Amino acid sequence: RRVCDYPDKSWATHMPARFQENAETRARVLGRTSVDCGCITSITLPAEAPSSLGDGGGVTNLTGRVLSLSKEAQGCRKVQQALTEARDNEERRALVEELHGHIQKLSRSPHGNHVVQQCIVIMPPRSLQFIITEITGGDKMRTFARHKYACRIVQSLVERCPPEQVYDLVDLLLEEFLELAKHGYGRFVVEKLLRHVVGKQRIRLNQLVEQHVLELALHQNGCAVLCAALEYGDLVDRGR
Repeated sequence: RRVCDYPDKSWATHMPARFQENAETRARVLGRTSVDCGCITSITLPAEAPSSLGDGGGVTNLTGRVLSLSKEAQGCRKVQQALTEARDNEERRALVEELHGHIQKLSRSPHGNHVVQQCIVIMPPRSLQFIITEITGGDKMRTFARHKYACRIVQSLVERCPPEQVYDLVDLLLEEFLELAKHGYGRFVVEKLLRHVVGKQRIRLNQLVEQHVLELALHQNGCAVLCAALEYGDLVDRGR
């Protein structure tokens, strides 16, 4: 069945209101969005759609309410829209500042995770360091990368940020390689590593795949990781 045939349209509640006119419109919009296990990598807005926030009015209207709105089905759409329609990165930073110290909880929220993903997609990498810092302290990564929603944040960071910025984060993920590779959500994180990790960490990742190849081959999620390793590995790696 097509997505737009389902009677329950709650899957689209995180999207801006102007995309809610009918199921066909929502299906078309989703068709313009690149998704990897819910991880938004690019968003294309219709050129003809007028802004409902006005010229820069989004920042002023949401000031002091960004965090609370981000936790709501309707509110998170307003925050995403404001981030998209802000005039420049300074206006976006003014919105994002209200999320500092709350990334852990927002990332695990069915609504808040979309706001965090939008920040990662639309803000320059140098402005995202606070997100990395908040999710890598202590042993947080052990459960974070396996969470239904939070795993999307890890995927987006690995994809969007330069290798040196996420080096420590990737190291933490490699320490949990086998557990992540066999987990229903964690395996999407490993697949993203296989696609984007470079240098010494790439060599280590390849070694981990080779070391656990039999165990991965006998596991449903592990098989998907092996397929990704074959798809994204270089010719030497695939021949080993």
